[in-house]
Amino acid sequence: MRILAAFLLVLPLLGQDPAALLEAKLMERLRQIDQRFGEMVDAACEERGLIVRPLLNSCVFSPPLIITHDEIDRMFDILDEAVEEVQGAML
Repeated sequence: MRILAAFLLVLPLLGQDPAALLEAKLMERLRQIDQRFGEMVDAACEERGLIVRPLLNSCVFSPPLIITHDEIDRMFDILDEAVEEVQGAML
């Protein structure tokens, strides 16, 4: 805690806004977590036979042009299972 307090006292002297710097660091860390989450969901889906493309914390589907309702349901069932698995692993 003392290190953080010293950090916040020194930054204004260096011409840096402590709040802006901390926010930038936090946003970068959140982006890294989002990217890792997407990669882990991609891997879990692939293990189950579904290929998705991770885009940060989103998964992009590229289904065939001809697909049945049952196949669409199965895609989302796999995605749901994968998200639950990754969520459990990350928490």
